[in-house]
Amino acid sequence: MKKNADKKTIMKKIILLLLVVALGVTAVMTCPEKKAHRKAILLMVNSYVDSKIDDSMGKKGIAGAIAKGLKATKKVLGAPAASVYVNKNLQVDNYYLFSLGKLTTGDEPQVVSIGAFGYVLTPSNWMLTYALDKSAEEAELEKLLKREEKLRLKNKKKMIKDSIRTIKKMSKEELEMYEAEQAKKMIE
Repeated sequence: MKKNADKKTIMKKIILLLLVVALGVTAVMTCPEKKAHRKAILLMVNSYVDSKIDDSMGKKGIAGAIAKGLKATKKVLGAPAASVYVNKNLQVDNYYLFSLGKLTTGDEPQVVSIGAFGYVLTPSNWMLTYALDKSAEEAELEKLLKREEKLRLKNKKKMIKDSIRTIKKMSKEELEMYEAEQAKKMIE
């Protein structure tokens, strides 16, 4: 009885091992290459741009007219421009079981697609909108921080210039008193 139970356990382990090996071999054989990532990313970009244009199409007046013009222009210029950009900046890292598509948009490449078992997954329109809006917010915040730092430096320079002007206007006796006060402050 115990021998049969051991044989069943061994058979289950062998079957499980064969399934894992078969799954691994299938994953390696069907791992998407750069061409599949490129195609999926271009579909994602076109879908995103179309959705943004369609959002504006319902608007009246100039916004609607611009949206119609953009839709026509996109057909002529948008797809080729996106294709050139993706071709130039797409990097696909193959990890045998899966692959990652990365676009270089600044200093570092960002993961924009994941491929496995012959399929490539890309972000949906709402994810892309969120990421782009978040990037815009971060860029605006960085811009504001730089502006604040510039103002702070400008004010500091102004204060120094004012102090120098004041010191130059002081008489010799007032200057000696001022230096004595400064020395006293440093000691304390």
